[in-house]
Order: sequence, then structure tokens, then C-alpha cells
Amino acid sequence: MRTTAVSGTSDVIVTDSTPAFLTLTPMNGTVQQGLTQQFTVVATFIDNTTEIVTPYVRWTTSDPAVVVVYPGGLAYPRGPGVATVTANIGGAVGSTMLTVQ
Repeated sequence: MRTTAVSGTSDVIVTDSTPAFLTLTPMNGTVQQGLTQQFTVVATFIDNTTEIVTPYVRWTTSDPAVVVVYPGGLAYPRGPGVATVTANIGGAVGSTMLTVQ
């Protein structure tokens, strides 16, 4: 058996992984009861790089009687009204309004 050695170099860039702020989309959306709404969260870091972090955020809503959001960002309307949907990760927070009709 013959083995071959491979060597090389690579540049590695290390950035601060603390998000500066979060952007949720869609912003100020409307959804009909019986349907769902998928949210996406983009984190902007201190060095202005961005990354989709939807699967990793903690979700809360201002009114669980109107809407609940499950891990992964899928919102389930529960009743008519308006609620604030908030995502939180690493101390950064982003929010938007969702109207359920």
C-alpha cells in the first residue's frame, strides 16, 4: 500500500460572532386564520457581515392568543388581532408586527 502526503496552507478569518442586530422578514405582515406565516431572521454582525439565523433564535409573541411561533420561524395564527413577533439570539433582538385576520 502506498500513501501520499498532502500539505498546504489556507487563510482563516476570525470575526466577532456577536450579532449587532436582527432583521425579521416579512415586516408587518398579514396572515389569514388557517394559514401559516414563515419568518426569516438575518443577523448583522459588528463587522457588517450577515447570516441567516432563523433556526437558532428564540421566538416570543406579545399575544399567544393571536399567534405563536415555533422553532424554525413558522407562525401559527390562533385568533384575529395584532401581535408583536420577537426573535432573540446572543443578546440581539428584532421584532415585527403580524396581523391575523
